[in-house]
Amino acid sequence: MDNNSEYGKIHVKYDSYYSGSQPPSNTPGAIVRMNKTDKKGILLTSGIIGLCVLLFHYFGKLFVNIIVKTPIMDYYVSSDAIFNIVQIIYSAFCIMIPFCLGAVAIKLLNKNDRDRILIPLDKPNSGKLVVLLLGVGFLALVVSNYITTFFVLGANAVGFEFETAESPAAKNVPAFLWQVLSTAIVPALMEEFAVRGVVMQSLRKYGDVFAIVSSAIIFALLHGNMVQAPFALMLGCVLGWAVIITDSLWTGIAIHFMNNFYATVMGVMMANCKESVYIATFIIVNGIGVVLGIIALIKIVDYYRHNSRLYSPGGFLPEGQRLYRAEAFFYEIISLPMMAALVVLIVDIVDRVSYVG
Repeated sequence: MDNNSEYGKIHVKYDSYYSGSQPPSNTPGAIVRMNKTDKKGILLTSGIIGLCVLLFHYFGKLFVNIIVKTPIMDYYVSSDAIFNIVQIIYSAFCIMIPFCLGAVAIKLLNKNDRDRILIPLDKPNSGKLVVLLLGVGFLALVVSNYITTFFVLGANAVGFEFETAESPAAKNVPAFLWQVLSTAIVPALMEEFAVRGVVMQSLRKYGDVFAIVSSAIIFALLHGNMVQAPFALMLGCVLGWAVIITDSLWTGIAIHFMNNFYATVMGVMMANCKESVYIATFIIVNGIGVVLGIIALIKIVDYYRHNSRLYSPGGFLPEGQRLYRAEAFFYEIISLPMMAALVVLIVDIVDRVSYVG
């Protein structure tokens, strides 16, 4: 079911609700404060999301303990196929099970929002827009990589070291295909389902910017280390925006896949090619990608200015919208399961930081 609301077809049921919540057009200076229903809704929704995150964390620990204590561990370190199959099963077990349960809980417990679409798998509203967003996504990838690199180097310079998990680079074509499946295709599908699907879509009722930033923060923390977290935070914001303005999760999946595939290919080249070949390829691919990305960004900003607008409750004034957004973040954080989830994830990241002086 489509509509012409400012926040797209994903919020079909909220048209009449919010048209009544916003001030009349003849009082543009009015500020709409968050009502009790919204406060309770955020507490409930963020609580469910927090429980999903906690399940993800503890399912991961359980999964690792099972693998370490079984003969699979011997094959895990010696077989490319087994290594990647285990990674795929890990994603399915730790991501899909908790967030599928979360999606069901959100549907059942939010009785007034049964029409909420948590996994928008319709065709994107514009093929041209998706192509442009792929260019912007690559630009964001490169920029985020450089920012993260400078951040890590700066931390290293003052004595901090960050632990991160690294997959061994493929040495042959079958191993490369397995790696593409486990590190590019599967994560793009499952992580987008969980983060830009269940998490972001369930929060969009309370504002698109709030939902984008909240989902990006969770996405960053789920990576569990200070090398990937800053990158995931920045790219996560782009992914959320892309999904919203195209009304389709497939856009986020495509950009996510592009990022992971790029990282896989460059990692394989670094391990198997001459340094000069790798550097030349890196410069050419990044250079062309950045130029095309800037062109795409210019075009998409023009499109966005004329054809799309993020949904922002709180009235017509920016002050009211910022106030509503601040309240939304406050009630999201004070939900006990979400608070516990954030603490667990942050502690997990801190445990992978060491000070060597």
